Amino acid sequence: MEKNKLFKIGFFLMLAINVLVLTKMSMKPPKGEGPKKEIIQRLSFNEEQVVAYEKLIAGHQELVKAKEQEIRTAKNNLMASLKKPGNNSALEQVAKLHREMEEIHYQHFLDIRALCNEDQIPAFDSLVDDLAKMFAPKGMK
Repeated sequence: MEKNKLFKIGFFLMLAINVLVLTKMSMKPPKGEGPKKEIIQRLSFNEEQVVAYEKLIAGHQELVKAKEQEIRTAKNNLMASLKKPGNNSALEQVAKLHREMEEIHYQHFLDIRALCNEDQIPAFDSLVDDLAKMFAPKGMK
């Protein structure tokens, strides 16, 4: 009888854990949405602005992807330079590329600001206060 009772407790415990996991998974935003939807809502973009914003996103993603590839290559070169230490050029290249990546992000938000009309600028300025948190890696928000 003890084994049967222990089995039932284990079964219901596993069932409860599965329900919690499924609930947590269903609460995640759709993949690929990211902060796009929130930005559109907070800035009250009209349909024309949404189309222009989506084009900005596509262009931004292309630039970021290309820069990420450059960074990967530069980091590989940096790691290879460990075999013959003393030359900081690989490290300087990685730092330069990271700065360029931040400039790409900064320009992207300037482009978003340019989409706003006069009435939307205060909403954009308010959004700026939350951008770092919105784009922070998971677990750092």
